Amino acid sequence: MRRTNGLVAFFRCDASGGAEDGWSFHEDAHAGMHVILQDCSGYGNGGVYAAAMSCNAVSAHDATRLIDLSGDYGWSTNGTDIHCVENSHSWFAGTQATARDSDGTSVAFKCSNDGQMWLQDTRADAAGAAANYALEVNGAGAGAHTRNHVAIAGETATSVGGSVVSF
Repeated sequence: MRRTNGLVAFFRCDASGGAEDGWSFHEDAHAGMHVILQDCSGYGNGGVYAAAMSCNAVSAHDATRLIDLSGDYGWSTNGTDIHCVENSHSWFAGTQATARDSDGTSVAFKCSNDGQMWLQDTRADAAGAAANYALEVNGAGAGAHTRNHVAIAGETATSVGGSVVSF
């Protein structure tokens, strides 16, 4: 979804098998996109179109505000299963992400640039690649805030000044 302001809401919907991203939200200079996903899912995105890069199950870009409640995501190709990018702010509660990317890096949750991500009662499972990250935070202003976040498999990694703190 692009160039939309106001509230965007999906309940019990699936975005699986997309050529690139499953759920993808970009403001594109139309400030004010607020997203709610409840009991939604997205699996196997990016696998159809081999040349696609940065394929995610859920991604929030620009300054999008996103809340995901009890989502179930995974198995994206050439990307991250859940990615918070640029100045977006995302809260995930009861969400689980399973990363099994064979391109060399599996990442369940990732926060980049100046994005902020809150992970509450979440589960991350990243395995099967040369590098496996349950949570990756990269960017000088990027931050992940965790409460009862469980890494079933995979490491937590920070770079370029990114931080992970509990709340």
